Amino acid sequence: MNRFSLLLLAGLCLAGSALSAQTGPAPAFTLAAIDGTPISLESYKGKIVILDFWAILCPPCRAEIPGFIAIHDKYKEKGVVIIGLSLDKELGKLKTFVAENKITYPIAMANKEVQNAYGNVQAIPTTFILDRNHVIVKKHVGFTTQAVFESDLDEILKAQPPIADPASGTPPSDASSSAAPATNASPAAEPAPAAPVTTTPAAEPPAAEPSIAPATPDSPADQPAASPTSQP
Repeated sequence: MNRFSLLLLAGLCLAGSALSAQTGPAPAFTLAAIDGTPISLESYKGKIVILDFWAILCPPCRAEIPGFIAIHDKYKEKGVVIIGLSLDKELGKLKTFVAENKITYPIAMANKEVQNAYGNVQAIPTTFILDRNHVIVKKHVGFTTQAVFESDLDEILKAQPPIADPASGTPPSDASSSAAPATNASPAAEPAPAAPVTTTPAAEPPAAEPSIAPATPDSPADQPAASPTSQP
């Protein structure tokens, strides 16, 4: 990669961290997961959703994956789902990577229509946090720590607690659930709106693997974001 390409890549990374926040309802989409099953926002109605745009050849994207796996395990019982939207072009390589890294949350290959719908995503990783009404409440461009994502989720859960299973409408099982229902009980309230959308500056990522060629004197994992066009 020549010096001009390096400077161009660095410029794209910096531009990504300054992108304006996408606001309002999250655009609907239907894609095929890597196992062939359909995946859509509608299928996660009532869930808090993390949408992560990423790619295999993006070191900051790979650095976020262990945190997403931990978040998936920790928050799935609270109605939180993670959807990885890969910008990779080769399904076989993507399947191998997902299996080798034991990724437990759904992964699909994003198309250009989905990229454009979410503000023409160019810099990656770019992550959107959707509340239970599927309104975008947070956007992160560049490497973001697990702690920041968990703080976002806790904020939404405080405003929109899991009052029932979104799929079945069954209240969570606890001691009070066995009591006879009151005849004058009020219907369940709609989830409360979450905080306005904010765009959070990227945190410093961990050091990249020694085998990754640096895009600048620092490792690419130290950049706030990578451009998907930098793939070979």
